[in-house]
Amino acid sequence: MRFEFSLQKKLTLAGLTILIAADVLLALYALQSATKFSRNELAAQKAQIKLLKADVQRARAIQQSIPETKADCERFENSLFPSSAGYSAVTDEFTALEKSSGLQNASLDFRPKELPGRNIVEVELDVTVNGDYKAVVEFLNGLQRSHNFYIIDGLTLGSEQTGQNVAGALRVVLHLRSYFKNAA
Repeated sequence: MRFEFSLQKKLTLAGLTILIAADVLLALYALQSATKFSRNELAAQKAQIKLLKADVQRARAIQQSIPETKADCERFENSLFPSSAGYSAVTDEFTALEKSSGLQNASLDFRPKELPGRNIVEVELDVTVNGDYKAVVEFLNGLQRSHNFYIIDGLTLGSEQTGQNVAGALRVVLHLRSYFKNAA
């Protein structure tokens, strides 16, 4: 009987030892997983904080540049022609550019549109000119260097339809926008 009890005791101790070793291994695994999760979470939070700090810094820079931006806007608005004289000034400028580049003006159309709450009139212009490639390029360069503000929305290129077939003759239709100060 003593032999049976001793064997039973040894088997119980071996089973307990295996269970305790398994518990220790599971505890180590859980601790290691929790540490990895915490490190990943910490890295994500640090990245989020870095992004938020960059946003705050950008917002402060924008806030500091607001007076300069307002001054630029006022300078721009003051550089615009008044709507009472703007049409003739644009017509004169286009005529001078066409003459200096050697183009012929086929048409110049204005379509004004008031911008509510801005005291500015947006004018859409359609300009059709005829001439050779070099003259068209000079005309476009003149528009680009103009002291007036023009936005080219589109450019349609075709051959000039005249009674004479002149080699290299082009017809260019420009769709532009410009702005005038409202007389109000």
